[in-house]
Amino acid sequence: MPRLPAGVIVAALNPYRPLDVSYAGFLNLVAGQIAASIANARAYQEERKRAEALAEIDRAKTAFFSNVSHEFRTPLTLMLGPLQDLLSRSQTHLSPTAAQQLELVNRNGARLLRLVNTLLDFSRIEAGRVKAVYQATDVAAFTACRGLPFRHRTSGLAPGGGLPGHERNRVRRSRHVGEDRPEPGLQRIQIHV
Repeated sequence: MPRLPAGVIVAALNPYRPLDVSYAGFLNLVAGQIAASIANARAYQEERKRAEALAEIDRAKTAFFSNVSHEFRTPLTLMLGPLQDLLSRSQTHLSPTAAQQLELVNRNGARLLRLVNTLLDFSRIEAGRVKAVYQATDVAAFTACRGLPFRHRTSGLAPGGGLPGHERNRVRRSRHVGEDRPEPGLQRIQIHV
């Protein structure tokens, strides 16, 4: 569909100056500058509308992740509580295979719960309810700790294998929410980098 012109320029000519090539060039230059200004204003409005649409999509994404995280956290908590009770009470009543399988379920459930909590933390950051504090972390040890659940499949470690105690102590939890709240209504989250 052809675009309609934004406007029409009407210029009155000086009766003492004839309309020659230079005068017509000047009028064309003025018309071109006005057209460019209008085009820039239209482009700015379109870009602003596009940015507003992206911001709305981002808000919807944040709300979705927050809702999904809450929906996952409740059943995970309800599953992990009895599972941990079972593991702590019946160490002698379970076969070694059943105990290993329950430990694996407990570890993976706890990992999923940490992931859900991290999603909730990021949604709080995006909503402005949490203040992020960055702190240096040993990335190699942190990564090694995160890769342990998968290492037994490639290197022959037992599924319950872990880092030595001194290495495990170097890797701290990557979030601390609610400590030293700087302002009312804000939480503090510590992200190790």
